Amino acid sequence: MTVHSAPQQIDTVVIGAGQAGLSADYHLARRGRPFLIVDTNRRIGDNWRCHWNSLRLYSPAGYDGLPSMPFPGDPTPLPHQGRAR
Repeated sequence: MTVHSAPQQIDTVVIGAGQAGLSADYHLARRGRPFLIVDTNRRIGDNWRCHWNSLRLYSPAGYDGLPSMPFPGDPTPLPHQGRAR
């Protein structure tokens, strides 16, 4: 797929669309800062979705969400790979 567009100035490049990268993106967007996200995977969350069926977080779900995007469901259990889909 080839996309052509007019050049624009990007002040910030966020490498990785994991939890920290998405949190940074949220705060940049709130401040109206232009940014670009680059990640190896095609979709956000593919590391969980495609690789680690046995993954469990070590903190309760209530602490694992992103800014303005809480983890779904009960906030007390330790989330597993299936809850991140």
